[in-house]
Amino acid sequence: MSDRTTSLDRLHDIVEPPPVGWWPLAPGWLMLALVVLIIGIYFLLKKYRHWKSSAYRREAIRQIKISESANTIACILRRTALAIAPRTTLATVYNDQWVDWLAAQTSISVPPRVQKILGTDLYQRSIALSEVSILRDFAIEWIHTHRTPC
Repeated sequence: MSDRTTSLDRLHDIVEPPPVGWWPLAPGWLMLALVVLIIGIYFLLKKYRHWKSSAYRREAIRQIKISESANTIACILRRTALAIAPRTTLATVYNDQWVDWLAAQTSISVPPRVQKILGTDLYQRSIALSEVSILRDFAIEWIHTHRTPC
């Protein structure tokens, strides 16, 4: 004597609504996407400006790597310095003053052999290939690490 109207066989499954889609996005998500896009563009422009402003560094390093003489390396070092400092400042700086100015623009120390090469040896005698290599290594490191004078 079971009552057929209350039987479990007569139950139907619950009908679920379709899942809520992602699109169209709510206005808050669109604003967040716009803010992230603007910040991303800002950082890309900043990175591009930095890359563009350090083009003289890349060119100087490329030229130093292919140069074979100490005079050429010293000349490239002077031209690189002219990219960051006014000509009037560097025109009167030579020998030991030049080495001191280079040392003041970076946190790396100038090796004593490089000080001697840039100070006086460059103008008095020919420089050995081992000394040119020392000068080249210093010049590349200086170009990488120098900062603009105040």
